Amino acid sequence: AQIELLDGSYADVPMPPDLRLTFGLKLIRKRTKIMVAIDKPEWSVYIKATTKPPVLTYKMRLQNFYRKYKPENLANVDAILKYHEGNEEALFSYLTGISNYGPEPVPTVVGPKKKKQKPQKNPADGSTDNLFMDVDDETSSQFSTSSRSSIGTALRSATSRISRAFKKATGKHGYNLDDYEAPTPTIPWPIPQWAFLGDIMNALYQQDKVPVLSFKRRLMKMKGKPDENMFLQLQREFLDGLLVPYTESENARFSVIILAVRLLKAGKTVPYGDADMLKQAGLEKCIPKTLRKDNKKNKDYVESYAKLAEEKSNDLPDYKDVKKLQRLFFEECVNSKTFGMSFFFAHVLKGNVESFFTRTGDDDTDAIKIGVNQNEIAFFQGGINYESFKMDEIVKYWEDGSTFNMKVKRSKSSNTMQRDRELIDVNMSSAGLGGKTKKKMGGLFGGGKTETISLYTLQLREMYDLIWFFKNRE
Repeated sequence: AQIELLDGSYADVPMPPDLRLTFGLKLIRKRTKIMVAIDKPEWSVYIKATTKPPVLTYKMRLQNFYRKYKPENLANVDAILKYHEGNEEALFSYLTGISNYGPEPVPTVVGPKKKKQKPQKNPADGSTDNLFMDVDDETSSQFSTSSRSSIGTALRSATSRISRAFKKATGKHGYNLDDYEAPTPTIPWPIPQWAFLGDIMNALYQQDKVPVLSFKRRLMKMKGKPDENMFLQLQREFLDGLLVPYTESENARFSVIILAVRLLKAGKTVPYGDADMLKQAGLEKCIPKTLRKDNKKNKDYVESYAKLAEEKSNDLPDYKDVKKLQRLFFEECVNSKTFGMSFFFAHVLKGNVESFFTRTGDDDTDAIKIGVNQNEIAFFQGGINYESFKMDEIVKYWEDGSTFNMKVKRSKSSNTMQRDRELIDVNMSSAGLGGKTKKKMGGLFGGGKTETISLYTLQLREMYDLIWFFKNRE
């Protein structure tokens, strides 16, 4: 398996189909040099299913080439690329011109072409799906990481009908899962440590999906000094739209810090307080991808963003130390509502929280996204955080093979804070520069009341595993 690391490089990890991820972590440690704990690892392999061909690095292309034509050269890939650094395309032109070899193996879209629900004007722009805007239209078809035979489906359908009839007779709430569409995940999610990675990947391939793997922390520390990998993960999540400040000016501040770190690492001077110089230094590449995509037609957008960045850079100390900047970035990221969260897609079947969400159907734009970190579980839709529960408010949780369920009990003090809070629409793609949309609403649960929430999701075992990890960690 090829696993993307936080610095953008890839590690080739041999993962036999009969090997659980827990044991595979030992191989990943050896290949990545990231010494993760094996017992209760803070790191995990994340997976995302897509029908798009993967974006290949020169190393991956050369590995694929030699894997097909000359496997004995695989051990020399790094040395060959170093010798031809800066002339990689000429190298591939030379190799494909040799009579013993053939054309370069190029990955293609897996499975039959599907009609897109929304036009995509620039499908090759490398955009990454994020929490508040699903930009990968190719992932709209439903999939599962487990085999679903027609016999199993029929049995579940019959059992579901009997169960609904029983619940109706006893006066309990019943629902027909056939009436609901479980939203398709478009954000990478963590694979449980007990899972067989090979089986999951094969299941996705059989459904004409391409699994894309990455390796990052699932448990983020809340204080202290960040290491290089933590900064890279936070930087990636900010640029992908998963780590969301509340205002455009805060976005600009984050962008300046990222740019400053990049410049200082390259031995260059940071042009604090100069919008034009910030633009020339590469500020645009430090703007979240969704903001760039949404404002592509706005010619003045980058200019306006640079002005904000100039203003925010004047507020920063004249840092020339990379470590200090990284720590400042970390300390400000901790304040983000989505800090350290892994996301799952679901439809709410039961619970007072259900009435606050629109029903999701074939279009997953308004899908309910459930963020989970070590402190809480938060419900998002359309970029708005409608509800959150602390981990210690979840008194029981379970999955029954079709739904994920949890029993929560809101404390009176927590409910008071919930009722008085302001909900902030953090979908900055729909807000103008400096825009800030606020809504006020009461708490969804009464003080001290116990409530059961049922979720229909394709990721019920993954969600269960992550919550178990957070609630049972030392």
